[in-house]
Amino acid sequence: MFSCSIYSSQALIRKDSDRENLPDKVQAFVGDVSDAKVLDAAMSGVNKVVYCARAKTFLSGELANVDSEGVRVATKALQVRFYFN
Repeated sequence: MFSCSIYSSQALIRKDSDRENLPDKVQAFVGDVSDAKVLDAAMSGVNKVVYCARAKTFLSGELANVDSEGVRVATKALQVRFYFN
């Protein structure tokens, strides 16, 4: 559950139909956590990140994509944003 009364909120969602699960005030970006361009756009203007991604299956490729690659891409995007801006 998002609280949007004090802060603006952005979310990265897997598919457009997931928007219906978000409050209207949340700006949604559709994409994958391992896609650096989408993640960078979703993190534009933010100063806090809550990473709640999880793999939908137990297949090793999906787990690696979300748990390893997604975290690596998110961490790199934050480092670039905070150290070079």
